[in-house]
Amino acid sequence: MAKNIKDNKMAGKMASDLSHLAHEYVTSYKPLNADLRKHKILRNLKKRVVILKPDKGNVVVVINRINYDAAMLRIINDRCKFCPLKDDPT
Repeated sequence: MAKNIKDNKMAGKMASDLSHLAHEYVTSYKPLNADLRKHKILRNLKKRVVILKPDKGNVVVVINRINYDAAMLRIINDRCKFCPLKDDPT
């Protein structure tokens, strides 16, 4: 089969067949009601929590979105961290 794929005619037909299969799958996909409920629950959860991967370790951190936003604003508004250096000519 590997020899046939090298043939341009076979490669073109294979690409066409794969494209047709992908298009057919996408247009005929109909999620189940249970899947739609799960998606709705996840969308609502996404509005209330933030899920992060910390810099170190193989863990997942789940934090309340309000607390996360407040902490990010506190960091961004910290003039000591984000102010330009006085000796910096730029």
